[in-house]
Amino acid sequence: MNGSEWSKIGLAFAVGVSLSAGYVAVGMNDRIAEPELVVVQERCPEPLAPEARPEPASAQPESEDMPCYGFSEFALKAMARNCDVRDDSPAALDDELVAQLGLSAAEREAWAAALEHVEADERAVMASLFAELGHEPEPGLTGMETHEQLHAAVATTRRPGDAELRRHLAEERAGLRAPPTPEELAAASAWARWERFRLTNGDRFAAAMTKHISEERVDELRKRFNGWPPGGRTRHFRCAGSPEAYVSNSGFRVEGGLDAEVVRRIFDAHLRELVVCTSGAVERGTRKGKATLALVINDEGRVSRSTVRESTYDDALIDSCLVNASSKWRFPKPSSDSVRVEFPLNFYSP
Repeated sequence: MNGSEWSKIGLAFAVGVSLSAGYVAVGMNDRIAEPELVVVQERCPEPLAPEARPEPASAQPESEDMPCYGFSEFALKAMARNCDVRDDSPAALDDELVAQLGLSAAEREAWAAALEHVEADERAVMASLFAELGHEPEPGLTGMETHEQLHAAVATTRRPGDAELRRHLAEERAGLRAPPTPEELAAASAWARWERFRLTNGDRFAAAMTKHISEERVDELRKRFNGWPPGGRTRHFRCAGSPEAYVSNSGFRVEGGLDAEVVRRIFDAHLRELVVCTSGAVERGTRKGKATLALVINDEGRVSRSTVRESTYDDALIDSCLVNASSKWRFPKPSSDSVRVEFPLNFYSP
């Protein structure tokens, strides 16, 4: 079997498991159309302290990281709109983690076997892609350096349609789109095939685990920390052309008994909710806009009043959306009777 065939088999396997347990089908929703992809890659960030965390849209287990698995239907729907794809790569276990997960000796062996299978699968796919592209990895490289070299090589094969890959993956996980057929995969660029493969590490590991233990137990273990521990978790998000926003530091103001940094972090956690409010304006051709969101937070940490000031949109629907979204936020209980906060927002769309 030649390298190209190995690559297609490995990538077809990745597609086959991309709708594993924990990705729930939801109804189709309108979305903003973008012609190109803007990629933002980050480690899933550290959480806020428990008392400073926003209330989740649905109950989920506590986690030391931002969730990368076990999302609610609402979350998957929002992620599909924002081309938000997350992956939870597993790693070898230690005794402490075995105890935390409550693994039996057989399950620990299953973990090791599945990890070995996934790593061997990745080596085979990488070798086949290097061969397909006529590249040879430099000798003596670390695993990370070899990955970087392959990423640079496959980047030369990108096509215009590849811009939609992460949107497609997010929609597949939400049940809004069927995975590509083997024929469609075979016709995809090397870049698209590699990206699809490497963004399904957690799913491929789960599929390998189910060869040894039940799917229900695999799902239970993966949900324990909202993703496989203790490997790396990555998040890719943002669709090109979609509206974005930032808060002007010069005008950001907190008056009252709440720490400004805590307020800012909670605001940042909800920023995408506000960005979505401007999607209609973007579709009408308005690429930039400003507004100041003013909140009054009561002694229980709830938003008692939300208003929009100095908006350049002159759009009651946008103002109403911003007010409704921010009215649901939760903050720590302040040391004063109330807190006043102003967020100067700058919206833009590439």
